[in-house]
Amino acid sequence: MRWIIAAAIASWFFLAPAPAQAWGQGGHYTVCEIGYLNLTPATRAAVDRLVALDGRYASFTETCTFPDNKPVSRPSEHFANYSRSDRRIPPGCEGGRPCVLSAIDGDLAILRDNSASAAQKSTAILHIGHWFGDLHQPLHISFADDRGGNSILISGACPEGRYPGSLHSVWDGCVIERRVFGPGTDTVARARAAAAILNAPITDGQRRNWVRSKPWQWAGESFKITVARATGYCIRKSGACWYSSDRREFANGDPQRTQLVDDAYLDRAKPIVESRLRRAGIRLADALNRIFDPTFDGWQR
Repeated sequence: MRWIIAAAIASWFFLAPAPAQAWGQGGHYTVCEIGYLNLTPATRAAVDRLVALDGRYASFTETCTFPDNKPVSRPSEHFANYSRSDRRIPPGCEGGRPCVLSAIDGDLAILRDNSASAAQKSTAILHIGHWFGDLHQPLHISFADDRGGNSILISGACPEGRYPGSLHSVWDGCVIERRVFGPGTDTVARARAAAAILNAPITDGQRRNWVRSKPWQWAGESFKITVARATGYCIRKSGACWYSSDRREFANGDPQRTQLVDDAYLDRAKPIVESRLRRAGIRLADALNRIFDPTFDGWQR
């Protein structure tokens, strides 16, 4: 297991063969609403102008599902995955190909660039909140062979309804729907209500602490959750993280294993998901405040 954790800490990731949406609509809206609540007035004005320039969305919060629209925007940039068998993973995205880390770097660079056009910046603002959300969904930092848990079936609490079928889908939406959101049918309104509740207890000390690290380290946080025993993503065997007790990696055509997701599982996952949503929102706000508000003091006293 030691080599796996070392790989995560050093931020070296392979791309999975197919994208998967992170958090679902509700989670992405929640991240971006928390972010928006923590923008300075100057930053809010700049962000609002860029959102209005595109003209498709009524608010920054609502832009944050844009990259998941069909066709999926920049599909390989929604995750950072690597092979279980590779023990020397280079820094950044493998082979210079895009991943969520390069997506964040690229769109923040456009927003910082005084020579970038307003249209370019408007497109970047439609993507950037989504990338911060993707990076903080634990199973988006995972292994390539099982596509971040999409090839792990589930039983119990979440196989039905809007988020059926896979362990990945449990973390995309089921935990949020069943443990974070209140009742209702308006996803944006529910996300805003949840964001207000999640944001209220965050202290400036926590804000300062959460933004001291870098995106690759946030990916390491996500990966640590992914491979934790309680997540049920992998089976620890022979010093590695196996797909199942008899297969180190998953291949097409192999029988899929099933993970039980019951009320106890959802209860354990709830504070983890809430923490990831909070951190993603605060880190997003910090990045945008530093770009658009020269007076931003980083929540210093």
